[in-house]
Amino acid sequence: MEGDGEGSGVRVQGPGNGTEGDSKSETRNSKETAEGNSIPETRNSKETAKEETANGTTSALPPHPACEVGTGSQQPAEAARGTLPAWQRISGLTPQAEGTMTRSERRHALRKLFKAYERLVREVLAEYERDPEKDERTFLWDPVATICVELGIARRKLSALTRELTGMAAHEVVDKVRAETIEEKLDADLARRFRRRVDAGKRFHHETTYATWYWEDILWDMLKRSRRAPYFDRAAWVVRMGFPNYARYRRGVMLAHGGVTPQQLEGRVIDRFAEYYRLAQWVGNRKEGLGDRCWVTRIKEAGQPYTDRWAQAMQERPEWLAAMKEKLGMAEDLEELSVAVNSPPLTADEAATKARVDKREAEERKT
Repeated sequence: MEGDGEGSGVRVQGPGNGTEGDSKSETRNSKETAEGNSIPETRNSKETAKEETANGTTSALPPHPACEVGTGSQQPAEAARGTLPAWQRISGLTPQAEGTMTRSERRHALRKLFKAYERLVREVLAEYERDPEKDERTFLWDPVATICVELGIARRKLSALTRELTGMAAHEVVDKVRAETIEEKLDADLARRFRRRVDAGKRFHHETTYATWYWEDILWDMLKRSRRAPYFDRAAWVVRMGFPNYARYRRGVMLAHGGVTPQQLEGRVIDRFAEYYRLAQWVGNRKEGLGDRCWVTRIKEAGQPYTDRWAQAMQERPEWLAAMKEKLGMAEDLEELSVAVNSPPLTADEAATKARVDKREAEERKT
């Protein structure tokens, strides 16, 4: 039987064993089937197939929806949005949506992102002011890096989007928010400088003019002189104002105040101070009115209500006048006259003098 089997060319096949020809044909058929179907596989499906082959199992469960984001399959909106960074969820500027947006729709999306970013800037700056360990931050710190982490966006990308909508980079938005309160800081800084140099109500002798009413020129000259002093450093002063350098300070002020420069903003403050000093000069005039050289006026106004401009300001805007007086002060010897409503009555000596003057005038009329 063995010889017949070999001679006839028939190979005996045992149970469970495949021939070489059959295995080749099966491989060829499987390849043809795969080519005929031409089913594209994603990276996730390939990795799943490898894991199943390694484990010896074949699972028919569908892949997780999150794994199919970016493929051609239709995904639920909730599953797709759950994988997006915060800035894309806020604005809606997803890669799929950007290509179909109109210009107005894109501006609307950018506006939503900008408002959210500006709100976060204000929150982080307020937290910084309340932080008991804020001294660990230098004058170079800004909240942009913290907000970028929170939004899940790169700093350069955030600046590109804010600049597309408003023309401002991300750090310039921070400077704008910081400069919104700069006028109050300038008000306090200039008030401190002028209060040390001027006694409100006193006549101020200037080298170019007898300063009675030209207070704007006097205050500007005084400010320039103080900033030319050796101890003044503009870089250190800008840091006290809350900015890392003067260029960012100037641009932040212009952005926050409609194009007004820092010098123009200081001009507004100086105009208010000059108005107060002019009004305070009327209190000084009250003091001079008590002297002998204004005797006729003194006799006439003794005990009568004041009608000068200081008295008018006390009636029309008492709150503003009190606030300015607290900032810039008042000369010590004029404090009592600044709160008086009526002119002081004649003293005993003044009454005796008035009697003598009246008697002499009566005798002169008789003669």
